[in-house]
Amino acid sequence: MEELRLNNCGLQDSDIEDLCREGDLVVSSLLVLELGWNAGLTDAGAETLCGALPQTRIEELSLETCSLTSDSLMH
Repeated sequence: MEELRLNNCGLQDSDIEDLCREGDLVVSSLLVLELGWNAGLTDAGAETLCGALPQTRIEELSLETCSLTSDSLMH
């Protein structure tokens, strides 16, 4: 699978932890990951996702209209 579009699915930070769990890294083969319009995604979820990004091939990441602050830019 190269694209995963989970826009407006009610995702929470814990769901990002599940996607990025080491040894079962769902996002590792993805080129496109869309997570927009999930108000339950916060800076904590962004930090988890950023920690997993070096182990992925993601070229396009969408996080618009999530509950992220400017602190997320620091990850």
